[in-house]
Amino acid sequence: MEAMVSRAISEGYSVIIANSGALIYDPELNTTVSSYSWAAREKPWKLGGRIRQYDPTWNVVAGSEDPEAHIEMIFERVVKNLVPKTTKIFIAAAGTGAGGLIQYLDRTYSTWASQLQACAFSEPAYSVLALTSPLLRLFLNKLCRTYIVNSEPTGTQVADLRFGCSTFSAGTMYSECIIPILWGEIMDYFVLALKDPEWCNPNIVIESQVRGEEGVKEALEKVKLAEGGGRVWGDGSAPGCGW
Repeated sequence: MEAMVSRAISEGYSVIIANSGALIYDPELNTTVSSYSWAAREKPWKLGGRIRQYDPTWNVVAGSEDPEAHIEMIFERVVKNLVPKTTKIFIAAAGTGAGGLIQYLDRTYSTWASQLQACAFSEPAYSVLALTSPLLRLFLNKLCRTYIVNSEPTGTQVADLRFGCSTFSAGTMYSECIIPILWGEIMDYFVLALKDPEWCNPNIVIESQVRGEEGVKEALEKVKLAEGGGRVWGDGSAPGCGW
């Protein structure tokens, strides 16, 4: 992560770090910790002679009760106040943090559509089937990509329908290693997404997921008719499992 932040700053980005994986407040340490750190304490925190286990009264920070709430707090209280509305936003997110982000954007995408430029996810915890915003699904398809635990060589495209975006093998079997291994590739992708937003990803769309909103169907037709053609899942244009 340090290398990724250092490169981002050296290339002129401003960086906001959200830690949606450490939301349990430990009064003994006076800081938030991850569930793993909380479970691995040598001894539970004591108050008034009583051993306290996890308790929402003591161990929850208001506004960061779960990953989605934490992401919402970051966008509503930090990004809106500090980031100019003309600034493009790039996001790298992993696991439940990516899941919380997508849940938040499913409700608020229209607010951020003009600023969101691209996202790169690591083993994200969401399903495109649960999303209600057609335009968010189109954004996922065009300007987002996911890296997952997979035994194929790094960067190999994987036929995975879960996320609604181009999915690639991270070349590792450990999810926590994906961003540390691929941070350089993720930064390169952000540069490409800024230079060539229409074709920075392979043309793969889930047509049935993005119908019903003005302008979306037209955008999909452009993808399918573009030079080289697009591959469309779920419309019967491809045999077998839809690839």
